[in-house]
Amino acid sequence: MKSWMQERRQDRGTVRHATLRCALLVLGCMVAVSASATAPTGRYAVTKDTVLDNVTKLTWQREHHLKTYNLKDAKTYCSALPLDKGGWRLPTLKELLTLVDRSVKLPAIDLIAFPNTKSYLFWTTTLYAPSSGEAWLVDFSWGNASNISVSNVLQVRCVR
Repeated sequence: MKSWMQERRQDRGTVRHATLRCALLVLGCMVAVSASATAPTGRYAVTKDTVLDNVTKLTWQREHHLKTYNLKDAKTYCSALPLDKGGWRLPTLKELLTLVDRSVKLPAIDLIAFPNTKSYLFWTTTLYAPSSGEAWLVDFSWGNASNISVSNVLQVRCVR
């Protein structure tokens, strides 16, 4: 029969072991998240207002406007954007999907290159073929694409 002291020592060892396992699990999660939260080195050239994607050669508006727009007004907003000498437009579905980082979620984008990006729906200029009144969007919560009526109001990130 175990003495009270032996049981107490065993309990403390079990608690210490469980605490250590828990700490290692949390540390492992933190390392995994931080390691996958950035694009590969050299992928983006970041300035104060723009991000050059060295793979696609597209330049992106770094911070998206917080106001939402219907599709027509989103196109107008981008074409009139005076940022860095203008020349901006609304991206295609294929272009906007290049910003999706599937290794992170909520939002599914590199927050170092694109800080303050929220898990919002963003317009693309690509029309949804089965319906002339719909266009494609990218949901940066998970990085999925979907279609929606062009009269809805969504976020905009411009490209050139």
